[in-house]
Amino acid sequence: MPTEPTSPARPEIDRVTERLGTELAASGIPRMSAHVYAAILTSSEGELTAAEIGKRLQISAATVSKAVQYLLQVRLVQRGYVPGTRRDRYMLGEDFWAGMFDNRGRWLRSLADVAAEGVAALGESSQSGTRLATLRDFSEFAASEMDDLYERWQRKQGQ
Repeated sequence: MPTEPTSPARPEIDRVTERLGTELAASGIPRMSAHVYAAILTSSEGELTAAEIGKRLQISAATVSKAVQYLLQVRLVQRGYVPGTRRDRYMLGEDFWAGMFDNRGRWLRSLADVAAEGVAALGESSQSGTRLATLRDFSEFAASEMDDLYERWQRKQGQ
């Protein structure tokens, strides 16, 4: 008779959550927001209340609130409500990885726009204008690659 798989032990989940949070922080997400995102990502349902986040990460309600505000702002999580209560729950979006890359793509486009303004103001022939032109060109290239990556991912998912 087959046995049902057991869920990982809490210490193992905590270890993975900590490592994932550290890696996400290294990518530029604020440290506590990265750990909150990792906690939601490693939760069984892909959603947690603020109290559950605080308990899991052993952080204050104020710290949870600040971290969640960032995640909401960059659309890495969505806010929902616990039925029958006034408590919020924070959850991953439908295609949360695509959302993360979409956010990076938008940021790269915005960075390219600011760099282009700098090139126009400083002149492309100046040293600073040349550096900004390189930043503009790379940011536009990387944003385009993000779009292509997302399209390839969608095709792969449709297999």
